Amino acid sequence: MENMGGLASKMPITATAMLVGSASIMGLPLIGGFWSKEGIIANAWRVAQDDPRFLLPAMCVLIGAGMTGFYMSRMWLKTFAGKPNNEVAAHVGPTNNWIKTPLFILTFVSLSSVFLAGMGFTHWAPDENYAFMQEKSLVDGIIYEMQHAFANSDAYFFIITYIAIAMGAVAGPGLAMALYGGKLEDGESAKPWMTPVISLNAWVMNRFNFDNSAFAESTLAVALQNRLYIDHYYDMAMIKIVAGLSNKAAQADSDVIDGTIKTIETGSQSLSTVVRSLTTGSARDYILMVAVGMLAIFMLVWGVA
Repeated sequence: MENMGGLASKMPITATAMLVGSASIMGLPLIGGFWSKEGIIANAWRVAQDDPRFLLPAMCVLIGAGMTGFYMSRMWLKTFAGKPNNEVAAHVGPTNNWIKTPLFILTFVSLSSVFLAGMGFTHWAPDENYAFMQEKSLVDGIIYEMQHAFANSDAYFFIITYIAIAMGAVAGPGLAMALYGGKLEDGESAKPWMTPVISLNAWVMNRFNFDNSAFAESTLAVALQNRLYIDHYYDMAMIKIVAGLSNKAAQADSDVIDGTIKTIETGSQSLSTVVRSLTTGSARDYILMVAVGMLAIFMLVWGVA
């Protein structure tokens, strides 16, 4: 993203698909991700209502909605709004036909999700009696879902719904618009359905003009850029410690196991040398050795008996 910018005029299909997809992930009302996201949030707060121990996770889910709105808006604005950040972005061409087809399909499904919801493909958490594909007309289904989403009779879920919408579709994107993006380069223009977004982005940026350079150089920002030093501590915990243990294991293998094997090998060679020195090749010596052996066995057996 740091090397992009201003691609809304150069890649309109990709920009449109990403705009719809980002809005869906943020939970913008009536778009695909809204139904699942609001259902997840409603379920989390329903559990928290029954068991206060789950209040903190439910709050984290709600905060996550705002964070999602921020980083998805940041991604789109830094990529498609503002001015190109290098020569490559300034000369990017349109999307090829192989990519257009899945983008069209995904965009269509996201935008038509309100009709899928009306057909019963969603299930609002507090309403446990509304079954999948229940006997209702499409219009009745849409009205039913709209009422549950925006005019819930339960004040608790009514408030949670609008807080989630405000966090994911207003607060998060608003902060991103104040920090990133801006007007397209002079002479460039976006499609009519993207122009209001870019114009609003430029207005918010000029109106608030946040300067986040101090934060960008802060300890927290550096830690976030380094992914909270997880890789550093992973290297310390895994690579250095495991490597040290591996070296010790290799040393033990060399000193103990290899040493034992070498001792056995040396002993075997010494014994074989002694045995070989006793073999003269004379038949008389062999007969004598057999006789001595038999005598020893006889004496041993006789002594035991």
